Amino acid sequence: MEEILFLIPVIFIYGVLICVPILFAYIAFKIGQRVANKTGIFVFLWVAPAIALVVPAAWAFASYNVFHDLCADVPPPSFQSVPMSRPSGFFLDETGVGQYPYLRLSFIFNRLPFEFYEYGTGQFISRRYSNGKSQGISQATSQYAVVFLRPNRVRYWWQPPMYFSEMVVIERNSNKILSKASDLVFGGGIIGMYLSLPKMNNDYKYLSCGFASREVGTWRPKSSSDPRFNQYLEADAKFISDALTPVAQQSGSATK
Repeated sequence: MEEILFLIPVIFIYGVLICVPILFAYIAFKIGQRVANKTGIFVFLWVAPAIALVVPAAWAFASYNVFHDLCADVPPPSFQSVPMSRPSGFFLDETGVGQYPYLRLSFIFNRLPFEFYEYGTGQFISRRYSNGKSQGISQATSQYAVVFLRPNRVRYWWQPPMYFSEMVVIERNSNKILSKASDLVFGGGIIGMYLSLPKMNNDYKYLSCGFASREVGTWRPKSSSDPRFNQYLEADAKFISDALTPVAQQSGSATK
């Protein structure tokens, strides 16, 4: 019974998504009909609904093609500077994304060569140790931070739904960026709803390429059954490890 109740709003939402293009085409047809009746140019009967359907579809298709082509140009992780010695831990700044990276980090922390990581905001700071224990602390003491920056829109005149998402490692005292890893992200909004429609899975609202894989796939999916989930875990572990480990110690640095 609970599953049926859960499916009712889902079916309703996807039903609306399917009906919206039909509704737009119908409205455009009625407008074209009125114009045709006034002008006597009956081609408007078909031109108006065709425009209502073709223009959005062409915009989405062109946007995705540009996204797909740009995937080849996403830069690999860059390491401008690494610490002279490996720190005991780091601070995780999760304010830039809504995918709860501190929960994801708990999956991989036992692979990382650090004693702890800190996370939280304001007066609510926690420190999680490699043995799985956590404690509240008054303030973060880590010298370095792993930061998930807010995605920045890729600017084109037709405003495609494309974004650059970056994870950086910074020195907290100076805010100097030491290392950077980039993702190119596509979707969200109405486009994201249609992307998730075939599989009825919200993980497909955003697609990405770059950091975890050059191939197009879901962007930081929540479902652990998605192969991309583990790809991101592995990429995160390697990036954080390499960014905070001196070059001489980097062989096998993602494992203790």
